[in-house]
Amino acid sequence: MQLTIIEVKQIIEVMSNESTKSWSLASIYLKAVRDGLVTCGLSTFYLYIKILGLRSDTKPKYIKQFHPLRALFPNEYIHADITLFKTINGIKHYIYLVADNYSRKVLSYAVSTKFSVQLRIDTIKAALNLAQNNIQTKQHILITDAGIENENKDMDKFTHTNGIIKLVAQREIPSSNSLIEAINKMLKYTCLYTKPIPNTEALIDAMKEFIYEHNHLKPMLILGGKTPNEAYYQPESSLHLDKLIAEGRYNRKAHNQRYACGSKRKLFISILFVPILEHSSIERT
Repeated sequence: MQLTIIEVKQIIEVMSNESTKSWSLASIYLKAVRDGLVTCGLSTFYLYIKILGLRSDTKPKYIKQFHPLRALFPNEYIHADITLFKTINGIKHYIYLVADNYSRKVLSYAVSTKFSVQLRIDTIKAALNLAQNNIQTKQHILITDAGIENENKDMDKFTHTNGIIKLVAQREIPSSNSLIEAINKMLKYTCLYTKPIPNTEALIDAMKEFIYEHNHLKPMLILGGKTPNEAYYQPESSLHLDKLIAEGRYNRKAHNQRYACGSKRKLFISILFVPILEHSSIERT
């Protein structure tokens, strides 16, 4: 169904928001729906983004078929990983992350210029302490890769003492550790690689900014439009975004019938979008 002029302008405004420019289109769309700025379906949103030329990544990418590990509730599976980042001053940093499978929430993190098994353990401890205040399971399962920070006597003692089941991805279970690897990728390509990071202090500041945005602000399609924090602390709640979209569809149908424009959709789009784009400050890519 053809969108109204107001809805098209709202899409342009949404896509011109610098604070969400690095987000996926799905997350931008979900935030716009939650904020009451967009009420069309996701596929319609993609279509208009493509027609307007606002982003070049509107074509769905081929995704290799696999069966990822999927928790049924928060704290059931916890993922841990380490990634490297070199600041402009040439110092190599180790970034330690721990994330919840169900909600995608980053539970704890640390930045250090040293590789440390103890720091790996400390970040897992911090994640478990947070989980104790939001108990959904009595048994925690830790998913890691086969790195030396995870395969050592200290880690084995820690997991055994705390009753944690540690599973090595693609060795003890068929699934990979891709969930937290994807968060690492987002961290680098939407945050760290997009700005100059001169030193450790700047890296820590960038990490704080990314974690806050990831946990508190960015809604995700796989979470039903919730942010990771909402999914973690309120797993049974629902945003009912489908009702907002249905209401928007009803209003749009009434508008289009009133102005009798539905039968000439392509012509209307070609006439409508040119003047809108001429007055838009969005850079087309």
